[in-house]
Amino acid sequence: MPLNVLGVALALIVWQIAAAQIGNPGLFPPIQRVGRAFIAWTRSGGLAADCFESLPRAYFALIIATPIGIGLGLTLALLRPVDAMLNPTVQFIRSLPPVALLPLFVLWFGVDWSAKLGTAVFVCIFPIAITAVQAGKTVNKSLRELAVDLRLSPLAYLSRVVLPGALPSIVPGIRLAAGTSFIMVFVSELAGATGGLGYRISIAQLAYQTDLMLAALFVLGFAGLATDAVITALSGRILHYAGH
Repeated sequence: MPLNVLGVALALIVWQIAAAQIGNPGLFPPIQRVGRAFIAWTRSGGLAADCFESLPRAYFALIIATPIGIGLGLTLALLRPVDAMLNPTVQFIRSLPPVALLPLFVLWFGVDWSAKLGTAVFVCIFPIAITAVQAGKTVNKSLRELAVDLRLSPLAYLSRVVLPGALPSIVPGIRLAAGTSFIMVFVSELAGATGGLGYRISIAQLAYQTDLMLAALFVLGFAGLATDAVITALSGRILHYAGH
C-alpha cells in the first residue's frame, strides 16, 4: 500500500475512533454521516453551485496575481532605487493578516464578485513577490558579471538568465499564494454572500450542521490539494524546459 494511501487510512481510523469516544455525532460526526451530508448536498445541486461560485475566483486570483507578483519581485530585485523605495511598503503590507484586510476592502469596494476577486488578487501578490525578490537578488548577484561579459541586453538578461534562474525559488511563493487564495475564498464569503463554499460553511455552522460543515471543508481542502499538485506538476515541466 502506498504511504500516502496508508496515511489517509490511518487518519480515517483515528477519526472513527474519536467519533465513537466522543459519542456526540452532532458535535463530532463519524465519516459516514459526513458522507451522507455530502451526497445530499450534491443531489440538491448545491455542491455544483457553490463550487462554481467559489473556485473560479480562487483560480483567477492566482492566475492574475502570479505575473504581477513575479514582475514586482524581479523589479525590486534588479533595480536598487526601486527596492529601496518600495521594499519597506511591500514588507509592511505582507505582514498584515489577509483576514484583517477584508473589512477594509468590503468598505471600499463592496461585496460583489469582482470586488472579492480584486481582494484575493491583492493578497496573493505578496507571497509571490517576496520569493521573487529573494530569488532575483540571488541570481543577479551570481550571474550579472557573466551577462556583462556576454553583452546581453537587459531584456535578454531578464528572460534568459534571471527568470529561468529564479523560477525554482519562486514556485514555493506561488504555492503559498494558492493557499492564500483559498483562504480568501472562505473569508470573502462570510459577508454579503448568497452562495459559495465559504457561505455554505458559515450557514451550516449557524444551523449546527457539523456534518455539512465538514463536507464543505473537505471539498475546499481537496480543491486546494489538487491545485497544489497541478502547480507542482506544471512547475516541474517548466523547470525542465528551462534547464533545471
